[in-house]
Amino acid sequence: MMSHHEARRTLARMEARLRETRHNLYELERSLREKAETTAIESRPKVRRYNRRMSNWTGLDEEPISGSLTG
Repeated sequence: MMSHHEARRTLARMEARLRETRHNLYELERSLREKAETTAIESRPKVRRYNRRMSNWTGLDEEPISGSLTG
């Protein structure tokens, strides 16, 4: 059986590893979120510049809206 000091030391080491793992997961999720945002922005067609009275609305803009209305 472990002594009290050994158990405390082991628990402290386990808690430190848990904090490190959680920090690594947070950094990984942040990196993936930023990459996904960058990819989504780059995959959109370039904004077309029209006359002031014309809309910049594209078919890609309409797809999510029509999908949410029908679904």
